Amino acid sequence: MKVKLKQGLLLKVVLLGCLIWVLLLDSYTVIDLYRSKSRHDHLQERIEVYEAENVKLTETNKKLKTDPEAWEKIAREKLGMQKKDENVYRFIDKNKAENKSE
Repeated sequence: MKVKLKQGLLLKVVLLGCLIWVLLLDSYTVIDLYRSKSRHDHLQERIEVYEAENVKLTETNKKLKTDPEAWEKIAREKLGMQKKDENVYRFIDKNKAENKSE
């Protein structure tokens, strides 16, 4: 009877030791797996953002190759260009100007 109790206790101690070893002390612990999964999820989100940006840039590139009006729009909006007999007025939002100075 005492032998079986000792064997049962020994078995529990050994299993507990193995469990602690696998979870905390092995080279691939649960903590490392959690960190790896978190990093993987973060990188996957960044990939999705870059893929969406890539789609937008590809569409813009196609427009610029085929549509002269797209050239004019970008020249006007981003580069501030204008036609010869044209005056361009720019309105500055006071809220945006104050936020930039802060």
